[in-house]
Amino acid sequence: MATHDYLIANDTGANFRADINNALSAIVSNNSSATEPSTTFAYQWWADTANDLLKQRNSANNAWISILTLSTGVPSTIAGGTSGQVLTSNGAGAAPSMQDAAGGTPGIDDNATSTAITIDSSGRVTMPSQPAFAAKLSTAQLNLAVGSHTTILFDTEEFDQGSDFNTGTYTFTAPVSGRYQFNVHLYLTNVDSANTEYIDLILQTSNKAFRIFFDPQQQLNADAGYLSLTLSVLADMDAADTAYVQSKQYNGTQQMDVEASFTTFSSYLVA
Repeated sequence: MATHDYLIANDTGANFRADINNALSAIVSNNSSATEPSTTFAYQWWADTANDLLKQRNSANNAWISILTLSTGVPSTIAGGTSGQVLTSNGAGAAPSMQDAAGGTPGIDDNATSTAITIDSSGRVTMPSQPAFAAKLSTAQLNLAVGSHTTILFDTEEFDQGSDFNTGTYTFTAPVSGRYQFNVHLYLTNVDSANTEYIDLILQTSNKAFRIFFDPQQQLNADAGYLSLTLSVLADMDAADTAYVQSKQYNGTQQMDVEASFTTFSSYLVA
């Protein structure tokens, strides 16, 4: 263990050599000592044996920056952006913790909604909850209207991470602006391919309608009295934009039913 002021004074041969050896010893040991060097320089290393930390002097030569833990080599702090957050090592075998420069609550704050990625003492990472839902019908929706669009009654939630789906209006409201993946599956029964012409399935958002058409006369499974329709789209949504599902039978004399078991509506935020 050695520190040095790195000033070689004029002296007798033996004393001069001892001074040089002390300076070299300080260099190779990174100024290892339980107390900081009495003379400091910008970017100087200090192996702080009292705290088991390798430190480096900052460019202004007015503070020490902790670099890593001496006994393990684990990085001590990693700068975390303009907010001054740092990732702090808790020693060998322990999970690092994220905190701000003032020792605040662990987490990575997005600075917009105060949603955080947290790391607990066991190293488990908890991600912020993203908007996502899945809904279905509680019972069959009978007699789908002919000649007019009918809203599909998704009145039961399977999950709703942000409480953004309304089972009373059957509508999803985007909590934040972004790109959303929507998936709709409509299962129709009581289909008569001989008397039914064209069915559409629509995902209606605040600024755009996504639509697909089906001709039951060209669907083999329609001959058995059922028809399965699927719509999967990416849609850009602004905060407070809404989305719901509709369907329409354009012609025909036999009204179809919407089966509850296989009819679903879901979405999640992609970006």
